[in-house]
Amino acid sequence: MALASQRSVRLLVLAQAFAICMLIPCCSSSKEAMELFERACHCFDNPNIYSQCAEEFRLNAEGAFHVQRNEVDEYCGGPCLEETNLALECVEEVAAESFRFSNGASVLAVRQALGTGCSYGPDRGTFEIRERKDCVGGADEYYYRKPRDHEQEKPAVGGRYYGEGSQQPYEQQGAGGYGEGEEYCSGAAGRLGGERRGYYLQTIILLLLASAPPLILTL
Repeated sequence: MALASQRSVRLLVLAQAFAICMLIPCCSSSKEAMELFERACHCFDNPNIYSQCAEEFRLNAEGAFHVQRNEVDEYCGGPCLEETNLALECVEEVAAESFRFSNGASVLAVRQALGTGCSYGPDRGTFEIRERKDCVGGADEYYYRKPRDHEQEKPAVGGRYYGEGSQQPYEQQGAGGYGEGEEYCSGAAGRLGGERRGYYLQTIILLLLASAPPLILTL
Protein backbone atom coordinates (compact mmCIF):
# COMPACT_ATOMS: atom_id res chain seq x y z
CA MET A 1 0.00 0.00 0.00
CA ALA A 2 2.84 2.35 0.91
CA LEU A 3 4.64 1.44 -2.32
CA ALA A 4 1.56 2.35 -4.36
CA SER A 5 1.33 5.67 -2.55
CA GLN A 6 4.98 6.44 -3.30
CA ARG A 7 4.44 5.67 -6.98
CA SER A 8 1.41 7.95 -7.04
CA VAL A 9 3.43 10.76 -5.47
CA ARG A 10 6.24 10.30 -8.01
CA LEU A 11 3.81 10.37 -10.90
CA LEU A 12 2.22 13.52 -9.52
CA VAL A 13 5.60 15.21 -9.11
CA LEU A 14 6.53 14.26 -12.67
CA ALA A 15 3.22 15.69 -13.86
CA GLN A 16 3.99 18.94 -12.04
CA ALA A 17 7.45 19.14 -13.60
CA PHE A 18 6.01 18.50 -17.04
CA ALA A 19 3.34 21.16 -16.48
CA ILE A 20 5.94 23.75 -15.49
CA CYS A 21 8.04 22.94 -18.57
CA MET A 22 4.95 23.37 -20.75
CA LEU A 23 3.88 26.61 -19.09
CA ILE A 24 7.16 28.50 -19.46
CA PRO A 25 7.52 28.26 -23.28
CA CYS A 26 3.80 28.94 -23.71
CA CYS A 27 4.07 32.27 -21.90
CA SER A 28 7.32 33.28 -23.58
CA SER A 29 6.12 32.38 -27.09
CA SER A 30 2.95 34.46 -26.65
CA LYS A 31 5.02 37.47 -25.56
CA GLU A 32 7.46 37.00 -28.44
CA ALA A 33 4.57 36.77 -30.92
CA MET A 34 3.09 40.07 -29.73
CA GLU A 35 6.48 41.79 -29.95
CA LEU A 36 6.91 40.42 -33.46
CA PHE A 37 3.57 41.78 -34.63
CA GLU A 38 4.24 45.17 -33.05
CA ARG A 39 7.48 45.37 -35.00
CA ALA A 40 5.66 44.43 -38.19
CA CYS A 41 3.11 47.19 -37.60
CA HIS A 42 5.88 49.78 -37.54
CA CYS A 43 6.51 49.03 -41.21
CA PHE A 44 3.44 51.13 -42.04
CA ASP A 45 4.63 54.26 -40.24
CA ASN A 46 8.31 53.96 -41.06
CA PRO A 47 9.42 57.26 -42.69
CA ASN A 48 12.12 55.37 -44.58
CA ILE A 49 9.39 53.36 -46.32
CA TYR A 50 6.47 55.76 -46.72
CA SER A 51 7.79 59.22 -47.54
CA GLN A 52 6.23 60.44 -50.81
CA CYS A 53 2.95 58.54 -51.05
CA ALA A 54 -0.05 60.64 -49.97
CA GLU A 55 -1.31 59.82 -46.48
CA GLU A 56 -4.77 58.78 -47.67
CA PHE A 57 -3.28 56.23 -50.10
CA ARG A 58 -0.96 54.52 -47.64
CA LEU A 59 -1.55 50.94 -46.61
CA ASN A 60 -1.90 50.35 -42.88
CA ALA A 61 -2.69 47.53 -40.49
CA GLU A 62 -6.30 47.66 -41.64
CA GLY A 63 -5.28 45.86 -44.85
CA ALA A 64 -7.54 47.77 -47.27
CA PHE A 65 -6.89 50.08 -50.21
CA HIS A 66 -8.56 53.50 -50.36
CA VAL A 67 -8.27 54.21 -54.07
CA GLN A 68 -11.08 55.48 -56.29
CA ARG A 69 -11.30 54.63 -59.97
CA ASN A 70 -10.19 58.09 -61.05
CA GLU A 71 -7.16 57.87 -58.73
CA VAL A 72 -5.76 54.57 -59.99
CA ASP A 73 -3.28 56.12 -62.43
CA GLU A 74 -1.98 58.47 -59.75
CA TYR A 75 -1.67 55.66 -57.25
CA CYS A 76 -0.12 53.05 -59.53
CA GLY A 77 2.03 55.44 -61.55
CA GLY A 78 3.41 57.38 -58.59
CA PRO A 79 5.50 56.51 -55.54
CA CYS A 80 2.63 54.76 -53.72
CA LEU A 81 2.97 51.46 -55.57
CA GLU A 82 6.68 51.15 -54.88
CA GLU A 83 6.41 52.27 -51.27
CA THR A 84 3.49 49.94 -50.57
CA ASN A 85 5.50 47.02 -51.93
CA LEU A 86 8.36 48.06 -49.65
CA ALA A 87 5.99 48.09 -46.66
CA LEU A 88 4.77 44.58 -47.51
CA GLU A 89 8.34 43.36 -47.89
CA CYS A 90 9.14 44.84 -44.48
CA VAL A 91 6.21 42.97 -42.89
CA GLU A 92 7.27 39.72 -44.56
CA GLU A 93 10.83 40.10 -43.29
CA VAL A 94 9.64 40.74 -39.74
CA ALA A 95 6.70 38.36 -39.35
CA ALA A 96 6.92 36.13 -42.42
CA GLU A 97 3.59 34.40 -43.17
CA SER A 98 2.15 34.68 -39.67
CA PHE A 99 1.03 38.32 -39.94
CA ARG A 100 -2.67 39.08 -40.43
CA PHE A 101 -4.19 42.48 -41.10
CA SER A 102 -7.16 43.57 -39.00
CA ASN A 103 -9.54 42.54 -41.80
CA GLY A 104 -8.12 39.02 -41.70
CA ALA A 105 -6.07 39.25 -44.90
CA SER A 106 -2.58 37.84 -45.21
CA VAL A 107 0.34 39.71 -46.74
CA LEU A 108 0.06 37.50 -49.81
CA ALA A 109 -3.63 38.36 -50.31
CA VAL A 110 -2.94 42.10 -50.01
CA ARG A 111 0.01 41.83 -52.39
CA GLN A 112 -2.18 40.01 -54.93
CA ALA A 113 -4.88 42.67 -54.58
CA LEU A 114 -2.27 45.36 -55.18
CA GLY A 115 -1.02 43.57 -58.29
CA THR A 116 -4.53 43.18 -59.66
CA GLY A 117 -5.52 46.77 -58.93
CA CYS A 118 -2.45 48.16 -60.69
CA SER A 119 -2.52 45.72 -63.59
CA TYR A 120 -3.39 46.77 -67.14
CA GLY A 121 -6.12 44.17 -67.59
CA PRO A 122 -9.89 44.45 -67.17
CA ASP A 123 -9.53 44.29 -63.38
CA ARG A 124 -7.36 47.39 -63.13
CA GLY A 125 -8.61 49.54 -60.26
CA THR A 126 -10.15 46.54 -58.48
CA PHE A 127 -8.23 46.11 -55.24
CA GLU A 128 -10.20 43.12 -54.04
CA ILE A 129 -9.04 41.04 -51.09
CA ARG A 130 -9.73 37.47 -52.17
CA GLU A 131 -9.33 35.69 -48.87
CA ARG A 132 -11.51 34.16 -46.20
CA LYS A 133 -12.24 36.33 -43.17
CA ASP A 134 -11.39 33.70 -40.57
CA CYS A 135 -9.63 35.79 -37.96
CA VAL A 136 -12.22 38.51 -37.33
CA GLY A 137 -15.09 37.38 -35.15
CA GLY A 138 -14.59 33.80 -36.33
CA ALA A 139 -16.96 34.34 -39.25
CA ASP A 140 -16.91 31.54 -41.80
CA GLU A 141 -17.61 33.75 -44.79
CA TYR A 142 -15.86 35.82 -47.40
CA TYR A 143 -14.91 39.35 -46.43
CA TYR A 144 -16.34 40.59 -49.71
CA ARG A 145 -19.42 38.72 -50.77
CA LYS A 146 -21.09 40.32 -53.80
CA PRO A 147 -19.93 39.42 -57.32
CA ARG A 148 -17.83 41.90 -59.23
CA ASP A 149 -19.80 44.22 -61.49
CA HIS A 150 -17.83 46.82 -63.43
CA GLU A 151 -21.01 48.41 -64.72
CA GLN A 152 -22.33 49.15 -61.26
CA GLU A 153 -21.96 52.73 -60.10
CA LYS A 154 -19.74 53.11 -57.06
CA PRO A 155 -21.59 54.53 -54.03
CA ALA A 156 -19.88 57.23 -52.03
CA VAL A 157 -18.77 56.67 -48.46
CA GLY A 158 -16.86 59.64 -47.15
CA GLY A 159 -15.18 60.07 -50.54
CA ARG A 160 -13.12 56.88 -50.10
CA TYR A 161 -13.62 53.25 -51.07
CA TYR A 162 -12.20 49.98 -49.96
CA GLY A 163 -11.17 48.68 -53.35
CA GLU A 164 -13.73 45.92 -53.43
CA GLY A 165 -14.53 44.14 -56.68
CA SER A 166 -18.27 44.63 -56.31
CA GLN A 167 -17.61 48.33 -55.75
CA GLN A 168 -19.71 48.37 -52.59
CA PRO A 169 -18.49 50.37 -49.58
CA TYR A 170 -17.00 48.67 -46.58
CA GLU A 171 -19.59 47.52 -44.05
CA GLN A 172 -18.70 47.11 -40.42
CA GLN A 173 -19.02 43.46 -39.43
CA GLY A 174 -20.70 43.41 -36.04
CA ALA A 175 -18.73 43.15 -32.85
CA GLY A 176 -15.57 41.96 -34.54
CA GLY A 177 -15.58 44.41 -37.44
CA TYR A 178 -13.47 47.45 -38.03
CA GLY A 179 -14.86 50.71 -39.32
CA GLU A 180 -13.47 53.10 -41.88
CA GLY A 181 -10.11 54.62 -41.04
CA GLU A 182 -9.75 52.66 -37.83
CA GLU A 183 -6.07 52.14 -37.07
CA TYR A 184 -6.19 48.90 -35.13
CA CYS A 185 -3.01 46.95 -35.50
CA SER A 186 -4.18 43.44 -34.82
CA GLY A 187 -1.76 41.40 -36.82
CA ALA A 188 -2.09 38.90 -34.02
CA ALA A 189 -5.78 38.54 -34.84
CA GLY A 190 -5.00 35.66 -37.16
CA ARG A 191 -3.44 33.88 -34.21
CA LEU A 192 -6.37 34.38 -31.82
CA GLY A 193 -7.38 30.75 -32.09
CA GLY A 194 -3.87 29.57 -31.30
CA GLU A 195 -3.47 32.00 -28.42
CA ARG A 196 -6.82 30.97 -26.96
CA ARG A 197 -5.72 27.36 -27.07
CA GLY A 198 -2.55 28.46 -25.29
CA TYR A 199 -4.58 30.20 -22.61
CA TYR A 200 -6.72 27.09 -22.16
CA LEU A 201 -3.58 25.01 -21.78
CA GLN A 202 -2.19 27.44 -19.23
CA THR A 203 -5.45 27.30 -17.26
CA ILE A 204 -5.40 23.50 -17.19
CA ILE A 205 -1.78 23.50 -16.08
CA LEU A 206 -2.44 26.02 -13.32
CA LEU A 207 -5.40 23.97 -12.10
CA LEU A 208 -3.19 20.91 -12.06
CA LEU A 209 -0.52 22.73 -10.08
CA ALA A 210 -3.10 24.07 -7.65
CA SER A 211 -4.67 20.67 -7.05
CA ALA A 212 -1.42 18.77 -6.73
CA PRO A 213 -0.45 19.72 -3.12
CA PRO A 214 -3.79 18.61 -1.62
CA LEU A 215 -3.58 15.34 -3.52
CA ILE A 216 -0.09 14.72 -2.19
CA LEU A 217 -1.24 15.39 1.36
CA THR A 218 -4.13 12.95 1.02
CA LEU A 219 -1.74 10.27 -0.12
